[in-house]
Amino acid sequence: MTKHNAELNNEAREAYLMLHNYNGSNKQEVIQSLGNFIIYLERLLSNISKNTPKVGFIYQWIFCTEVREKDLSNYYKANIFAAKESLKRITDVLIKQDISPVSKRMLIDFICDLKCHINYFDKSQNYNWLAINTNSHTSNTYQDLAHDIFYNGKPKEKEDEYFCLSSSTPFIIRQSIEYKIKRILGIDYIEILGKPHKTLAKTYFKAIKNNEAFYKIRDFDFETIEKIHSWTHVYIHGGYRAEPWITETALHYLSELFYSGRTSQEASFSSFAGIEVFESDVQELMKRTEIFIKREIDQNAVIIWRTKPEVAYIKGDKS
Repeated sequence: MTKHNAELNNEAREAYLMLHNYNGSNKQEVIQSLGNFIIYLERLLSNISKNTPKVGFIYQWIFCTEVREKDLSNYYKANIFAAKESLKRITDVLIKQDISPVSKRMLIDFICDLKCHINYFDKSQNYNWLAINTNSHTSNTYQDLAHDIFYNGKPKEKEDEYFCLSSSTPFIIRQSIEYKIKRILGIDYIEILGKPHKTLAKTYFKAIKNNEAFYKIRDFDFETIEKIHSWTHVYIHGGYRAEPWITETALHYLSELFYSGRTSQEASFSSFAGIEVFESDVQELMKRTEIFIKREIDQNAVIIWRTKPEVAYIKGDKS
């Protein structure tokens, strides 16, 4: 039941007001209000779930693109869990740097976007102050941003363009995934009868799965990467921005795929250390990839190979 207004919980409202009124000199108060909001989320989660869900459950629901009414409890619960962990990571970053106008706007959106998720379980969290939650930018802003990026590689000094660019992160995520999965396979592009083929990302995901036994990967799986890729479509083609905690969770998860650093081989470093293959297997991997692509697309398909796949090569005997 909803409490009387005097008894409403106000952690969301207080965090919002601290951010809204942020002027560069009250950073500690902003951090404290976000910390109080995190404590509230932890308390809420302890009331609605006896155990912490497995990460697979959380990823399944936050990156899903359709939710049926009977699944709303799972959907909202997973999003609150993800939001709580995401806000912790974001707060850790903000402790070490200034709160920029983009970060301020993102955090305001973060708190506002949680309204329906929180109020599904707890109507005593006061969101009465939230009359409308903006979820998009004007088309003119996108056009201005496109023009300025094309000519200058960055937005002009207009906050709206920076906000728009930040909201476009799912598009960049999708591009990064599509480039990466092709380049793991060592593919630049595919031709059929001399013309570039519009190969769907799912074909490359299937090809990677076909070769999965050859890959040694860090703390991720390609099924979740594919879920994230599918999730981006809704926001790219729907014309509205994603909830910030889902975007941040996607970035956090993808950091393992794009890991650059030490490999499992002593004193070996690679820009592509997220995935390792034995150097002796590379030719076999290319052969398997070519056979699979021809079977999946067309026997006339011709792979234009990159000089090297984006994987870390491990030397020596794999036994």
